Amino acid sequence: MRRGTAHNVLWRIGRAVDGFGPFAIGAVASYYVFGIAIAALACIYIVDVIATVTLTRN
Repeated sequence: MRRGTAHNVLWRIGRAVDGFGPFAIGAVASYYVFGIAIAALACIYIVDVIATVTLTRN
């Protein structure tokens, strides 16, 4: 039960990041270069994938 709940939470966080992605990229790119903005957003997705894969079965 907990693994399914954690997976759902991580899925929803990923969708929220996806929804705010264009705003976040624009905000970060206004202070830094565009490549850093894209890399930061990609790192969030990588952390999400790692967390999902490492969830334990209980």
